[in-house]
Amino acid sequence: DLCNAVGSSCICLQDNNIPYNVLIADCGKRVFLFPQCYAEKQALGEVNQEILDTQVNPAVWEISGHMVLKRK
Repeated sequence: DLCNAVGSSCICLQDNNIPYNVLIADCGKRVFLFPQCYAEKQALGEVNQEILDTQVNPAVWEISGHMVLKRK
């Protein structure tokens, strides 16, 4: 069942200290789980300064507004 799979995945990511975002669409029929590595790379100084200068954090809430998902 979808809720158990998503819940277990979120718990696993949390237990391993991996940041993530969840986007729920179509009244809960579709769930997008995005593990995030940007913050960790930023903290380690592994992000190019040109990207940092854009001041855009590519979190799911920003990306989902720009991303076009085609329907079947």
